Amino acid sequence: MRAALTVRPRRSAGRPAGRSAEGRSVPILRETQAAAARTVAVEDARPWIVTEAGGIVSPRWIRVKAGAPG
Repeated sequence: MRAALTVRPRRSAGRPAGRSAEGRSVPILRETQAAAARTVAVEDARPWIVTEAGGIVSPRWIRVKAGAPG
């Protein structure tokens, strides 16, 4: 199943209110989940996954599955 990963920066003090997102399509959902988990571990970001069937995986679910603090 194909999926798209979108990464949005988290808003924090000193950061402007405007937001930008980086998106990319990944051919396999498992690869998308792994990329999202790496993003959580390395960056202060909010990754979202949207599957080709229209399912949405939230940043909270990704953080829990990655074992990252909330």
